[in-house]
Amino acid sequence: MAVTGATSGYAAGELTNLTQIEYAQEVTYGVSPTSDYQILRHAGETIAMQDVVVTPEEINAVPEDGATSVTSRSAGGSISGLLSYGTYDDFIAAVMGIEWVYEKLYHVAGGKRLPTLWQNGDHFEFEFHEETPIFSDWPSVGIVGLENLKGEEIKVPFRIRDENQSDDLRDSLILARSDGYKILSATQDDKSFTGGPTDLMIQKIRLDALTNSNVAKSFTIRKKIGSVYQIYSGNIVTKLKLDFQLQQTPTIQIDFLGAVMNMDDVSKYRTPAPATTTDVMQVGSLQRLEFNGSSFDGLVQSATLTLTRNGATLEQGIGNIYPSGVQFGSFNAALDLEIYFRSDDHLALLFSGMSGPLSFTVAGLSGYYEFNLLNAVPYNVTAPIDQKNKSMILHVPLTGNPIPGGGTLAIRRVG
Repeated sequence: MAVTGATSGYAAGELTNLTQIEYAQEVTYGVSPTSDYQILRHAGETIAMQDVVVTPEEINAVPEDGATSVTSRSAGGSISGLLSYGTYDDFIAAVMGIEWVYEKLYHVAGGKRLPTLWQNGDHFEFEFHEETPIFSDWPSVGIVGLENLKGEEIKVPFRIRDENQSDDLRDSLILARSDGYKILSATQDDKSFTGGPTDLMIQKIRLDALTNSNVAKSFTIRKKIGSVYQIYSGNIVTKLKLDFQLQQTPTIQIDFLGAVMNMDDVSKYRTPAPATTTDVMQVGSLQRLEFNGSSFDGLVQSATLTLTRNGATLEQGIGNIYPSGVQFGSFNAALDLEIYFRSDDHLALLFSGMSGPLSFTVAGLSGYYEFNLLNAVPYNVTAPIDQKNKSMILHVPLTGNPIPGGGTLAIRRVG
């Protein structure tokens, strides 16, 4: 006779497969939301309570340590995963200090005079002749795409001028000047955007990417273990690392600095939103890597992009072992590359220490990201000869320097 049904009770304890990670953004730092949680896909995590203890020494007749006590208590750890489109966007936004916005397009209608790009001191501005767009729903800084009458497009960092600090008056688009961006142009009859006077007729102005800014974000992270939630509140993202290795699936690791952990019954809370279902990005998803106008496409052996909040720290007062607040620190972006040496021009570029824009795309079936280090600088470049019968590989660390007016990294997502 055939036996049907499943065997139960085979594991020594609760299965890790059933341990669910959920998160929600906090409106007030350290105050856990009661709803609007999202299940997070992950490949492992180390979120835990972290105690700092002290064991004082006291001279006495019995040679033993004094009583150990807790001096501070916080939470934190990391979450790692396989990179997929849209899954970790909230944490990318958090470490960059931005709010995601949909693509904005200002398209000059037929019959109207086109806006003119002109130079004003140390920057460039748009002069709108008949119709002035209001940029109140644009971020303060980012990347703008400019398209001329021939459909040619360039991408330039921008900021919004707001002389009176009023959103109603945010009607001037200021283009940052940078040696790495060729934004000088002659007239609409030019075949390119480069060289000559500064006048340029534009038919489309498109918000292309978002640049790191000053939006503060903290999260509550919940771990569902059995019928209980471990609830970690006051988590800020201190580091986010994207790792691309040869013949391996791209991965992401997010480091958190948190405030406190509590426990509560799962049954008290609403069902969280389901996890994303987008495809995991495949081997070879890193594409179109360019630095200072030179392409390194097909030469990359490994790439690691690290976004950090340098100096992020918890604030604590005497008489309370829990944090009273947090500082988010300063944003930094760095890229570590290993690439095949194939061109003397590449070698001269990388060893010159010349700064400039660096961009690459991370593409999947569901969407893609385009990362732009606005002013990347290579340093400590090495070309080791470590064995025979192999192509030489250059090790190229790059750091992201801010452009004039601010802005280190810009990111565009399309999906």
